[in-house]
Amino acid sequence: MEAESGERRKEGISHFVLIHGACHGAWCWYKLSDLLKKAGHRVTAVDLGGAGLNPNDGDAIRTLAEYNQPLADIMKTLPDGDGPDEKEKVILIGHSLGGVDLTCMMEQFPHKIAVAVFLAAFMPVPGTTPLQLIGQDITLAESLLRPHPVLDEEVVFSSENYGRVPRAYIVTKHDNIIWEELQRKMIADNPPDRVYQLEDSDHCPFFSCPIQLAQVLEEISTAF
Repeated sequence: MEAESGERRKEGISHFVLIHGACHGAWCWYKLSDLLKKAGHRVTAVDLGGAGLNPNDGDAIRTLAEYNQPLADIMKTLPDGDGPDEKEKVILIGHSLGGVDLTCMMEQFPHKIAVAVFLAAFMPVPGTTPLQLIGQDITLAESLLRPHPVLDEEVVFSSENYGRVPRAYIVTKHDNIIWEELQRKMIADNPPDRVYQLEDSDHCPFFSCPIQLAQVLEEISTAF
């Protein structure tokens, strides 16, 4: 990891892959995406199944694999992440319920991820289902949001795959959806490698403080 971090610091360019939370879509990252691109980074924001501009019917999606298929398709196209491709690993960021999808990608593609960033996100314990978590996220629903599929499937991950990916958590101090106390509990129950904090952020820092969020992500990109 040190060699990779050094290479990334030298080039100053990272590839950020952004995963939205329940009912959101790739559109929610537009401010952050613009800031990161202007700083010279690569950014990929994905619409998960039935979200944003994805043409699938969310009501017809019943499994995590179906919901995550657009993200998995992107991950499959990325360099292998081993040997000479090591510096091509991506920084994967999951917001809110997107922490579940982030966890799934860590389990499936650990060799392609430099660091997984949980942004005010759920860090599920084995056996958790999205349906158990979604109640706290669904209150975000506004006119641009699409219904989230009803997923009652356990999240399964292992120390061999999920456990090999470095993790960072970004705490949002003024979060009224996933309270800071809950974020701190998840951090204590499943400690990440590093914890960062956005002092002035609500649940959606890509709207409320995108400049500060971009600065934290740049810091993370040089740390891993």
